[in-house]
Amino acid sequence: MTEKVTEQQIAEWKEKYTQVVEAKADEHTAYFRKPTRQELSYAMTLQQSGKNLEMLEHILKSCHLGGSKIFYQNADYMLGAAGVVEQLVKVKQVEVKNL
Repeated sequence: MTEKVTEQQIAEWKEKYTQVVEAKADEHTAYFRKPTRQELSYAMTLQQSGKNLEMLEHILKSCHLGGSKIFYQNADYMLGAAGVVEQLVKVKQVEVKNL
């Protein structure tokens, strides 16, 4: 089941973390924040070792603020929540020019 989260709690998270995303699947809802640099660093280490599922689990578990925990406890939901990670970790396009 999903832990109940109030609108006030969401507003407090937005104030504290700036970016908060909501994930929904079936009757489950969860809220996540943007990962820290240290969390990303560890996740990248897992990914480079070919541990993609563990990387996804690490990000979802570390960044979970409230609501259902199924998104990092159940592989089906975890794989479905890959879009959450993409939303939280947006790579900026950088222009590089030889001078």
